[in-house]
Amino acid sequence: LHVSIPFLFMILGGLHLGLHWQGFRQRFNNLINVNLLNSLKKVAIASLIGVGIYGSFLNRIGDRLLMHHIFATKATELPFIEFILLMSGIFSLYVIIGYIFDKHIK
Repeated sequence: LHVSIPFLFMILGGLHLGLHWQGFRQRFNNLINVNLLNSLKKVAIASLIGVGIYGSFLNRIGDRLLMHHIFATKATELPFIEFILLMSGIFSLYVIIGYIFDKHIK
């Protein structure tokens, strides 16, 4: 459980944030009043999806959720900042999935 639960919470947290993204974005835009160009948004979203998928494979998230006995992965051998970027990419991937899911159920 110690290996699986952190990744499960990261996935569920990302999905939860994605489901509430509209309200979060409105609050952020009201505070900062920044609007990005559509093409810049698309490039950023595609990059986050790519990093999230790559990080998911490097961290063997599927095996971890199935509670396989895993101690170290290729991701843990990377420098700390790259590991954090991969973890952020994984979280962002599930935020995007949650946002897309929310758009389709409304």
